[in-house]
Amino acid sequence: MHKCPTLRIDLSDTTLADTSPAMRRPLILALLLIALGSAFAAWWLQPEKIIARRFAKLCASATVTPDSSSLTRSTRGMAIEDFLAPTLTLLGPESSDPEFYGTQSRDTITSLYSYLAKESRRISLEKPTIHEINVTQNHARATASVDAILELPDGRRPSDGIQHLTMTWRKIEKHWRLETLRWHEEARPAPF
Repeated sequence: MHKCPTLRIDLSDTTLADTSPAMRRPLILALLLIALGSAFAAWWLQPEKIIARRFAKLCASATVTPDSSSLTRSTRGMAIEDFLAPTLTLLGPESSDPEFYGTQSRDTITSLYSYLAKESRRISLEKPTIHEINVTQNHARATASVDAILELPDGRRPSDGIQHLTMTWRKIEKHWRLETLRWHEEARPAPF
């Protein structure tokens, strides 16, 4: 029988016990920082955390304040483009605008949203909250809510309440993108 050669490394001259306390502290601190950094990165890069952050950024990017300039309003569609899949299916209540219902291309959605941003007084999406996210490989299903107001120039508010959302996200080109959005509105709870 053939015996494999054994590699022997003598570390007796370089053990941690032989180093001075002044040298051990920075080494231990560096190892601790590496371990903490690795743990934070593992937590931060979980798909659930990434989708939750992208949802919050999508809500912030879609917001139009009453004092937004016309240039800002006309670029709201471009601001949300990176969050959307190449085709997006919108499934709102039966009474929702037919232009925003069904499967649309990303270009169509961003153009319609830019138009809506220009024609509205304000679009407010506050308190985005993720309730649950289930990830399977490159697909995720999430339920969420957001306090939404769409106010037109004449003061009418076609949307003014808590939107309950069911979303499907898909990982495309290393980014999680919104693929399906189903929603229904509920009145805000009365203040005490």
